[in-house]
Amino acid sequence: MGMYTAHVDPNDLMKRFGVDIDFWEQADLLMRAEKYPEPEVKEMLAWLGREFGRIEAKPVVMEAQVRMYLALRDLAKEREYDAVCVKCLPGASCCSHDVLPRHRASQRPLGSSRSKGVDGVRL
Repeated sequence: MGMYTAHVDPNDLMKRFGVDIDFWEQADLLMRAEKYPEPEVKEMLAWLGREFGRIEAKPVVMEAQVRMYLALRDLAKEREYDAVCVKCLPGASCCSHDVLPRHRASQRPLGSSRSKGVDGVRL
């Protein structure tokens, strides 16, 4: 496409705000998301139901999104990030249920996602 969404010059960001950017691969996040135990995922789903009432999404989609949230949350804590940005492109799988192996409708390999990765910011 030749387009970049939310592109930033890391040197300019550091110079202006003193903020550093860190990168990691989406595949690493996906592997991490798969490792969360079912009770922890169910607890988060129950909380979402109590807090927001009816959620109009398939249970398999909600479970996968909760797993991705937990993975991002824990990665941010481990790396002491103040903010996290997920870079997505239209039409690309972007940390969604269709790239988690247990929840994938298609049988494409894990590495076939067109999403390039995730950025973390340490302030």
